[in-house]
Amino acid sequence: MSEKGLEPISVLRAKGKRITPQRRLILQIVQEHKGHLDADGIHLWAKGRYPRLSLSTVYRTLDLLRELDLVKELGLATDRRHYEAKPREEHQHLVCLGCGKVIEF
Repeated sequence: MSEKGLEPISVLRAKGKRITPQRRLILQIVQEHKGHLDADGIHLWAKGRYPRLSLSTVYRTLDLLRELDLVKELGLATDRRHYEAKPREEHQHLVCLGCGKVIEF
């Protein structure tokens, strides 16, 4: 659930945004994945279902979801941005500089 108790699809509708199959799938991947995916990882997961999905569509969708406060963009001590579903509770991330493992606390 996002701010004001609305489900993410309801937030998109309330803001007048189209609910495309690609947006729905990208949102689902971010919500269901237990790790912290970067855009390339999300693209890889999504291409199994939509082979013609472009990486630029993934980036545009992530930007929209971030602007609507549905996903959180993270800088996890790498050169790539990672994404997670907007958490219900604030938490921090501990990143191992050796192996890159991310632990939430």
